[in-house]
Order: sequence, then structure tokens, then C-alpha cells
Amino acid sequence: MYWCVDMEYTAPFKIRLIAQHDPYKKTFTDREKRILIKPPNEKDDFMDWRTWAIVNWILATGNRAGTLVSIQMGDLNFSDNEIAIRKTKAKKSMILPMSPALKKALKGYVRRWRANAQETSFLFPSVKDEKLSYNGLHQCFAKYCRDRGVTNTSIHAMRHTFAKDYIRNMGDAFRLQRILGHSSLEMTRRYVNMFAEDLKEDYERFSPLDTLVRPSNRKQTIHRTDKQEHTNISRRHYQ
Repeated sequence: MYWCVDMEYTAPFKIRLIAQHDPYKKTFTDREKRILIKPPNEKDDFMDWRTWAIVNWILATGNRAGTLVSIQMGDLNFSDNEIAIRKTKAKKSMILPMSPALKKALKGYVRRWRANAQETSFLFPSVKDEKLSYNGLHQCFAKYCRDRGVTNTSIHAMRHTFAKDYIRNMGDAFRLQRILGHSSLEMTRRYVNMFAEDLKEDYERFSPLDTLVRPSNRKQTIHRTDKQEHTNISRRHYQ
């Protein structure tokens, strides 16, 4: 219809979209996350170890499923603690830092299951050493969760969990936008608004006013403590 306007087939007009509230995106609880990041047993198979590594990966990077299944062995740089992200929804490559916890998890997974893989091999392949399909990824993740007693089986909810935790930890919105691969700040803003309630937790620790007042309170406490100690010494002296 807008093309018709551009071609002057019709008079200019504007379609006003109906505003709607963003639905709250379900996330994993801290208890569920601890259960899911617990390393598999030695006897567990490749799929368990692969899914465990995937859980660690998403909680550390927030990558989409499409990006995750495209990661190759050569994209990992353990020396510089970096990850090369070559496929994103916005079709923009980027470099993400490899956190210490993720590095430890990946090294354990790679040493056990991908030690002989080529640079162009997928980090999280199918059991046939081919690219993991979306359907295969979602099925394995759901089974992994159910086997550990976690009812939330949405792998995309893990990405929402990453965003929520990043915001709760007072992460910078502009960095979050780049990490999540959003083309604009609008989607990132939605995450911030959506999880605003969680920002109340320990807010006084980060409030500019409270951080200014807190040192003076500490000095007053120290002063009162010193005064009390002086009084106690004086009493012992006279006794």
C-alpha cells in the first residue's frame, strides 16, 4: 500500500498501529539455573554434555538458537578469551568476551567430546557430526530440563534469562544491545522495562544518593565505636 503511494497511484496516508503492552517473558529461576549448570556425570552421553555446554553458553552470551548452532571450533579463542560470532539475525559479525566460567565449561566439553574436531567443525553438532537443527536443539534442551526436574523447557527463555540477569546486575544497556545483537535500542529498552521490578533488589547498593551518604554513616559508626572504647578504657582505669 505504501508502494502505491510512492508510485503516486493513491493519495498519501499513514497507518496507525494499535499500541499494546509487551508480554512478560518467562525466565528461569536462580534455583533452576543452578540445577541446569550442574556438570553431567562421567557416564552421561554426548547429548547431555552438549546440552549442558549449551546452557552455559547461553547464560554467558545470550545468543539466539540460530547463532548458537552455527558456532564453529575456530570461532573459539581460548588464548585471548574471545568468541567470534559470525552469524546473527542482523547479519553483523562481532566479537564477544569469553567469561572465565564459560571458558572452564567449554574446555571440559571440548576436551571430552570435541578434542579432534576440525576448525570448521561445529561446536555443538548433531550426533552425526553435522549442523544441529533447530528442532533437534529444542527437543534435546526440553529433555535435558525435564530429566532434571525443571518444568520450563523453552530454550529462548534462557536468552531472556540472560538479559534479565544482565539488567539485574546493573549491566549497561548499550552493551546489552550489542551482545544480544539488537539492531536498535528499542528491543533492549523493552527488556529493561519488562524486568524493572527486579531492579528494586539491592537498589540501595547502587543508588547514587545512598552511595554518597553511606561513607558518612560509616564514619559516624567508627566515631561512636572509638568513643565507646575510650569510655570503657577510662572505666577500667578508675576501677
